[in-house]
Amino acid sequence: MTVPRKSQQQRILEVLQSLRTQHDIPEDYIRRHETGDGISSRYFKQVMLISEVNGRISELRGKGYVIETSEAEDRYGFKYHRLVRMPPPKQLSLAMTA
Repeated sequence: MTVPRKSQQQRILEVLQSLRTQHDIPEDYIRRHETGDGISSRYFKQVMLISEVNGRISELRGKGYVIETSEAEDRYGFKYHRLVRMPPPKQLSLAMTA
């Protein structure tokens, strides 16, 4: 039996959620901030090989996730993202079925 592949949205969301707990993301991709750590979109592109990161994040926002994008950039010019809020449970169940 094959395990279904996770969508790019699911993979991005898992990484954003992991920033709130223990994770194994190299510090080079993390921006520490008092309101919550952010991750460089470079991580999604270079490590996870997700080329359309901004499109997937936009889709997650459309499902009710609040994801902030910083004005700050890493040394390569990539912006940082962090998950601020999940959608309410009812909306979340609808988002996962869409």
